[in-house]
Amino acid sequence: MEKKRILSGIQSTGNLTLGNYLGAINNWKQMQEDYDCNFMIANLHTLTVRNDPNTLRENTLNLLALYIAARNRPK
Repeated sequence: MEKKRILSGIQSTGNLTLGNYLGAINNWKQMQEDYDCNFMIANLHTLTVRNDPNTLRENTLNLLALYIAARNRPK
């Protein structure tokens, strides 16, 4: 049976918080068992407010590193 698809993402405007982890990333890891998941950093969504381009780039890369670290944590 084909899995249902999910697309989800979070903004890269600041540091990852415990709320981001508990509300999104931790749930995403569990959803991968039952769904075909696509996760993203919603970078264009951050353009609704003024951001320094260098800071935004740095925040995006830091968030990506945290995504990867959360994905690869031991069970």
